[in-house]
Amino acid sequence: EDHLNIAGFLPVDAHSNDSRSINSERNRVDSFSHNYFVFDKYYDSIKEKSDESFNYYKAKKQNESVKSKKKELMQLYIECLACCQGITRVDGKIIGDPIDVEMFESTGWNLIEETNDPQNYDPRIPAFVRPSQEKSLTEKMNNNDSAEDHYELGIVRRFDFSSKLQRMSTLVKNMKEPNFLCFCKGSPEKIKELCMKKTIPNNYNESLDNYTSKGYRVLALASKVIQMEFSEALEVSRSFCEKDLIFLGLLIVQNKLKEATSGTLKTLSEKANVKVRMVTGDNIMTAICVARKSNLIG
Repeated sequence: EDHLNIAGFLPVDAHSNDSRSINSERNRVDSFSHNYFVFDKYYDSIKEKSDESFNYYKAKKQNESVKSKKKELMQLYIECLACCQGITRVDGKIIGDPIDVEMFESTGWNLIEETNDPQNYDPRIPAFVRPSQEKSLTEKMNNNDSAEDHYELGIVRRFDFSSKLQRMSTLVKNMKEPNFLCFCKGSPEKIKELCMKKTIPNNYNESLDNYTSKGYRVLALASKVIQMEFSEALEVSRSFCEKDLIFLGLLIVQNKLKEATSGTLKTLSEKANVKVRMVTGDNIMTAICVARKSNLIG
């Protein structure tokens, strides 16, 4: 395969006749449990929604009446894109799994691994992420600015991707919020199993097949709000964090075949008598599409 790029974003929305307000992190979950989830529109780029999510966060800190389930879900989707990754920075450049790098950069957020400010940043947290519009806590404190609506998330723990588990996750803390968040991404089949059934759209399989049959690689995103102390967060099990999740949406990824792929495989098969086989962990529909494009099957 050639270069990787994110083809699109498909977050969810929640519909309900339940009019209860969302006035806390805990109510995020309580309110979602009384909704039915549907896929929102497809986005070619998520940067504009990321900017809107930043403005929404600031607005709801000033006035809770602006809160809405749709915007809360979009905010969680953006936060998952920014936080559920294993990237790092080397010589000023972000490196890591290509999907993680592309996913993170799509949000326009910044990665901070060295704050050099133990007074305002907990040294037990190895990395922080924040929207590019947000100042650092250090700068705010130095300028005597208010930090009540500060928007920055600390990545407390990472549960690395496992091919056996078909997923990865991160445990995240907004230092201005009382709870922790687990963000999880992985194969749509596995994430569906881990999510609360009431948060899975009725046309989940249909939507998934629509993209995989065209050769796209699809990842599913999910989250969970967890009430616990910081000491507990350092010891909590992966299995506890990755169950009873809220489904957030899909990430559509494209890996284009190199121009030489089909011809090379034909040469290996016809002239070198090599039996060409495909071994992949991708969705079966994605694999079939790629096999057809590379002329492995008719």
